Amino acid sequence: MKTVRINAGLLQEIRAKPAEERRQIGQAIADTLAANQAQVVYSDVDLPAAKLAAAATPGAQAIRLDVTDLAQVEQGINEVLAS
Repeated sequence: MKTVRINAGLLQEIRAKPAEERRQIGQAIADTLAANQAQVVYSDVDLPAAKLAAAATPGAQAIRLDVTDLAQVEQGINEVLAS
């Protein structure tokens, strides 16, 4: 597995952006990974939005996930690993 590290300053910059802009950044990252043969999972608090994004990527999954809720993140990880 390839490890990707993200600068903490960049994360703060991303968090400061409006929700819709953050969604677009996350989707762009997932789309880029998928274009490079990674298996991706699109997640969002808005499940229909996640499903719409995943529909454009063969083999992608979509889950509802609030990344600010640690329990949901753990549940999401377990859900993806179990599938």
